[in-house]
Amino acid sequence: MADLIIAIRTGDVNKAGTDFDVDIKLVYSDGTQSNWKTLDNAGDDRERGDLNVYRVDGGSGEVAELSMRVKHESAHINKDVSYDAWYLSWIAVSRTNLSGKQLFYRPNRWVEVAQGDPNWHDVGLGSPDLSIPGGVILEITNAVGAIFS
Repeated sequence: MADLIIAIRTGDVNKAGTDFDVDIKLVYSDGTQSNWKTLDNAGDDRERGDLNVYRVDGGSGEVAELSMRVKHESAHINKDVSYDAWYLSWIAVSRTNLSGKQLFYRPNRWVEVAQGDPNWHDVGLGSPDLSIPGGVILEITNAVGAIFS
């Protein structure tokens, strides 16, 4: 049952995109947690300025928090660069009908991992807003219509 939308905006700044593997974990209001869920659509995700939308199984509880981790894709670990970075603008979490409790994180920061490091790294998202701004909901609605209809 894919009843949650996770929308992620990559910043529109030079070298903002990444080939990181990205996983999320949902934390529910009763304290339970989901397993790690990989966010990966067909093609290149998380390119400069992109809005990527993922449908995931949200379980039966109310989502209270989101955890995120990143690591280098194994195919990119030995490339000749000293680090990989991603400019993470924002993340929105909502039920697929964009109703009910929503979470909106605004990290607006670089996420960096040293080249050759094969480990997962937690991404500090900060505290969420409890609603998604109207303009962002419109962007997500348009993306969902284009991607999942």
